[in-house]
Parts: sequence; structure tokens; C-alpha cells
Amino acid sequence: MRRKAKVELLAPAGDINAFYGALNAGADAVYLAGSRFGARAYAENFSEDKIIECIQYCHLFDKKIYLTVNTLMKEEEIPALYDFIKPLYIAGLDAVIVQDIGVLRYLGKNFPDLELHASTQMSICTEYGVSILQEMGVSRIVPARELSLKEIEVIHKKCDVEIETLFMVPCVTVIPVNVFSAVFLEEGAVTEVVVPNHADYHIK
Repeated sequence: MRRKAKVELLAPAGDINAFYGALNAGADAVYLAGSRFGARAYAENFSEDKIIECIQYCHLFDKKIYLTVNTLMKEEEIPALYDFIKPLYIAGLDAVIVQDIGVLRYLGKNFPDLELHASTQMSICTEYGVSILQEMGVSRIVPARELSLKEIEVIHKKCDVEIETLFMVPCVTVIPVNVFSAVFLEEGAVTEVVVPNHADYHIK
């Protein structure tokens, strides 16, 4: 049976001032990145201690904290993920937002009570993609940015899963695989992202 739930207002926070600003403006939840495994390469982001502080503060007011683990990971990076997540999991982290399907499987296996959200970077466009992720324990889907509201509505009617939608500027780059970032970052496009869609463009 479909769950009845109020709409959650979720806001991003790239630093501690944005975190408090979002909550003071009425956000029900905040998502942020830690010192590793987050796609925003040049944001200030949060240390482990700061994330735990934010979790504790949010829970005082019945708010939630979601952590972005939204990079594609290489095999040698996976062992460090456990030590990165464990103290935050113990502190009561509410959910992680994930791009890499292998990371999704790893977190589900090692942190069974941690809520898993599928990032828009997974490019989920159909009910069939949603059903696969549900089988892996995902409770919330952020559909591909290319979908219209009507297309998202169709998925929502067919799938008993939470749907999160983004309100932001249109993207003119291939965000899911971070292709553009590979041109500008020395280590390639796997673990970091720049945002060229925010730059100025001129048509000649």
C-alpha cells in the first residue's frame, strides 16, 4: 500500500553557514558532502566532526541529514568507504545519496539500517529502473533531470517509492558520467565534478 507522507523540503548545504541558513528558512532536511566521495569538488564541505554536529543539531528539531556519496568509485577506494561512513552511521545519519550501483550494494550490505537514496546521477527514467533499485533496498529515487513532471508522475503512480525532484537551472552537460569534468580536472571525472552549466555561453 502506498504510504501517505507530507512533502519534504530538502536543501543543499556547501558549508556550515548554508546548513544553518537552510534550517532557519524552513527546510525539513539538508543534504551535504563530507571530506571524501562527494561530487562537488570545490565546495567547502564538512569534516567528520562537523557532520556529526549537524546530525545532532538536526535531530534536536526533528530534522534530517543526508550525506552525498555520489561519485563513481574505483576498486581501491571501496575499503576506505567503510571507515568514512561508520562513525556517521553510529551518530544517526539519516540517509546517503548514491550514484555508483556498486557502492549502493556495498552500503546496503555493511550498513543495513542506513536509508539509501538513488542520486539523479543514476539517470533513472523508467519504472523498471526504479524496481531494480527497490530490490537493492533503495527507498527514495531522484529521477533523471531530463524527465518532465508528467513523466515523473507516471513513475510515481506505478512504484511505491519516495520520489525526490530537483528545482534548478537546466543542465547543458552530461552530468551523470561527469564527462566535462574530465577535461578540467587532472585526475579525471570519476571522483570530482565541476559545473560548466553555470558558466556563461554565447551563441554565434
